[in-house]
Amino acid sequence: MKKNVFQPLGLINTNYEWLEYKNASFATAYDTLGNPIKNRIFTEQAAAGLLTTVLDLAHFAELSITTNSVKLNKVLRPETIQLMEQPVLPFSNEGQSGLGYRIMNYEDLRTVGHTGENVGWSAAMFLHLPTKSGIVILCNGSNGDRVWFPIYESWAKTIKALQTQDH
Repeated sequence: MKKNVFQPLGLINTNYEWLEYKNASFATAYDTLGNPIKNRIFTEQAAAGLLTTVLDLAHFAELSITTNSVKLNKVLRPETIQLMEQPVLPFSNEGQSGLGYRIMNYEDLRTVGHTGENVGWSAAMFLHLPTKSGIVILCNGSNGDRVWFPIYESWAKTIKALQTQDH
């Protein structure tokens, strides 16, 4: 992943390796009661072990929005990103998903993105493709959805208001 995806995309602070010397620069994780907890190293790295920064994740969001094949550096084709953003079967009672992205509708505003939670951590990245807007939120607490969801709602309301002004 580092050689074939992260480095070519310019995600210089993203990896699956736990480097002990970097541990001092990591944020402290907190449980649902607000108590600091020890960082966990996951064996299921693909699902739970990605280490990144808000700048790297925002850069990935930007690459997803622009679909500039030069910037994507032959790692992802624009057609692949389009597949990630389109609903694929089967749909569930929790909504639609693309290939890696979840489709969310907020008051009829369609956004695509992904969220992730581990004990002590929460992350969210959402894109509104028609306006080329995106939002990335990283939280160092188990209650992160209480943080990112209101921010997402505020962002979505802003996008809706801008669309209303444009019409």
